[in-house]
Amino acid sequence: MNVNELIQILTSPEAEVRADARRRLLDLEADAVPLLRRYASTASPRTRAGLWGILREINKRVFKSELRRFAADPRSVSLERAALALSGIDNPDLDADAYVTRLTQFSSDLAFLLGPESETAFNLEAFRNFMSGELGFTGNSDDYYDPANSFVDQVIDRRSGIPITLSLIYMAVGSKAGLRVDGIGLPGHFIIRFGDPREEIYLDPFHEGRILSRRDCERIVAGRGFALHEEYLRPVTPKTIVSRMCRNLVNACSFRQAPTAVREYYEIERLVSS
Repeated sequence: MNVNELIQILTSPEAEVRADARRRLLDLEADAVPLLRRYASTASPRTRAGLWGILREINKRVFKSELRRFAADPRSVSLERAALALSGIDNPDLDADAYVTRLTQFSSDLAFLLGPESETAFNLEAFRNFMSGELGFTGNSDDYYDPANSFVDQVIDRRSGIPITLSLIYMAVGSKAGLRVDGIGLPGHFIIRFGDPREEIYLDPFHEGRILSRRDCERIVAGRGFALHEEYLRPVTPKTIVSRMCRNLVNACSFRQAPTAVREYYEIERLVSS
């Protein structure tokens, strides 16, 4: 039975027949999306609601499948794609391609402003001014535990987020523009390292790309009850970043008393961390 026939059956008066058609459409996943969208645009309100429900569930399955591929082999899915897939769990209607395109455009604009690779100080200031000045990315200290702060698409739209999401965007834009930008997972606060590791240039995207010294990092870590160990200043892996983003979402959703979302992000964290 083809997609057209299954969609027609969704209007059947028999509940079991409708449920079977829905299951079979869900099993088709992305292959069913174009026709479902077309039918949803012209269907009756009741049928349209059912079609959009199926579309959202298919999209959610696709995003989860992408996260499973990332967990199995982080090289098979880019960090920004994995982060956007995580956003898609909350918003299955998300157009991930559109946000990848926006990040690529940001990096193209940045690349135009950069000097030769040897001009570290010049490129550092160009990078900071572009991300915090021209684009306006900054930390959301007013509503830190809003789950939206962990969703890359919403952080791009609002230009506001928490340290790890902002750092991920800095990393994606900077690396695509030819800069070396590494994620540094300090206890309780995520930052980035810029350029040659030997120069130890750290930036804090949550505070408009403020430049940090090693001593500043020591103070940040001490403020959270830790002593600075060398391992804290080593770049973290993409899987570690996505796992930490899941943990932030578990905490944010717990704060908002959303147990279903807590369970979902906890399961994704376990998947990514495995």
